[in-house]
Amino acid sequence: MTNSHEWKYITYSDFIQDVELFSRYWRDVLHQAEVYPGSVVTFCLPGYAYIDILHIYGVMRAGYIPQPLTIVPTATFIISLLLGSCSKAIIYAPSFEAKASELSARLNIPNYPALLSIPDRSQVAGNPLPDLPTHVRADDTAIYFHTSGSTSGMPKIIPGNQLWMHGMVKRAVNMSDTSGDTFSSNKVYSWMGSVCHIAQFFGTIRVIAGGHSLVQPLNVSNDPFDLIESIPETGITQITLFPVSLSRILRRARAEERIRNLLKQIDAVSYSGGDIPPEDEQWARTNGINIVNVYASTECGGPMMISEGTRFSSHNGLRPLQGVQCRFDPISSESSEGSLDDGVRELVILSQSLGCPHPSLCDPSGLFHTGDLFREIQPGCYLTCGRDDDWIKMENAARCDTRTIEDEVRRSCKDLVSDCVVVGKHRPKPALFVEALHTTTAIGSQESQLRNMIFERIADLQKDRYETERISGPEMIVLIPLGSLPRTESKGNIRRALVEEKYQTVLEQLYNRSK
Repeated sequence: MTNSHEWKYITYSDFIQDVELFSRYWRDVLHQAEVYPGSVVTFCLPGYAYIDILHIYGVMRAGYIPQPLTIVPTATFIISLLLGSCSKAIIYAPSFEAKASELSARLNIPNYPALLSIPDRSQVAGNPLPDLPTHVRADDTAIYFHTSGSTSGMPKIIPGNQLWMHGMVKRAVNMSDTSGDTFSSNKVYSWMGSVCHIAQFFGTIRVIAGGHSLVQPLNVSNDPFDLIESIPETGITQITLFPVSLSRILRRARAEERIRNLLKQIDAVSYSGGDIPPEDEQWARTNGINIVNVYASTECGGPMMISEGTRFSSHNGLRPLQGVQCRFDPISSESSEGSLDDGVRELVILSQSLGCPHPSLCDPSGLFHTGDLFREIQPGCYLTCGRDDDWIKMENAARCDTRTIEDEVRRSCKDLVSDCVVVGKHRPKPALFVEALHTTTAIGSQESQLRNMIFERIADLQKDRYETERISGPEMIVLIPLGSLPRTESKGNIRRALVEEKYQTVLEQLYNRSK
């Protein structure tokens, strides 16, 4: 479905015809610029409209390798992605014209405005539809994605070969019967995010693989409340959200019975790209809302594990999808202090698994270390424990569980704190950066009082921990303006590495004072 003031239905036969029209159009345009099949074409598109899917699929059908970008903040920030893929052309939406032009000039490659409507058949009458390739090897590059940069501070290029794409399709088929959506035979899915992001790219494949329906958002904001309001009209049976949006929805559902009932009537509310507070999941379970957790990875091409849903499971633990071959390796600290809790393991994807990333992202033995941590709660069933990056290494080589501290602050300080992050890599002890829910004045006593209140509320969590594992006092809490923590554009996750970089001077002053 698409929407331009009113809902319009698009059939699968319409879809394939439109893809072929785009394929014929762009093949001709690119040929004229001597950009031939097998070349990489970069896309700067919002990714929230049917026509954005047609651009990517059409160029793939013409034999090119698409490189969809989900972030285009500055040309400097992303130029390494285009250099890494050897991009030969850029197709951009009007809102990205200036940045696309800058990239084009710096790389000396052509750029083209994206089509704003489906071309008429007369426009491509003389352009033949390319033959489908017959000699495709498993290791041929099919597409390029990139990470959000939440771990390293910069996005990382993710090449996907044909075998990787095959694994994506296989997992999309395998998810059909394991997603908790058992109520409806005619499934209608919501649009999660930009189709230039692996989450919605996979989501589109999943819809197509099952012959289901997909509802386009009203606009590029993809507001989750617009999505909820559209359920009665569109017949959505499953919505998929990033954790930040899901928490907002559940917060409102607690207060509004109408929203709560809309969530109860659909098959599932799934989320991926992070975690929601356990109390949110418990509240949903108690109120008959089916929350499905999906573990996914950009490097692996989307979902690798999925839960049964709170309607069917008391713990909602994750299980590997059919075809995913993995193991869980223990992680230990190099210090006698701060060892990881018993049972915490890193997910490692085996080389023969569906979704095993490109060899350039794996270790010499072909294993992919995800950096994501889990604890087995039942045989073959796992709960997430954050990322290896969430356990920052301190000055004495001990590891600090930042996520537990952050979750406790969010839980116990809801009336004081909008969000927070713990930093202090290679420092003697961690520091807590807090976005105060209500902006305080510059009066020092008020800020001091707020820091003391936060510290007092998390005191019970802190008391049995080493200094390297806890916020040692109010002086290690830094108050910053609301909305100032750097976040990823796609998921809204806080970028810990960039916080360390952005507030380096503040941290130096903080640790000098605490010596």
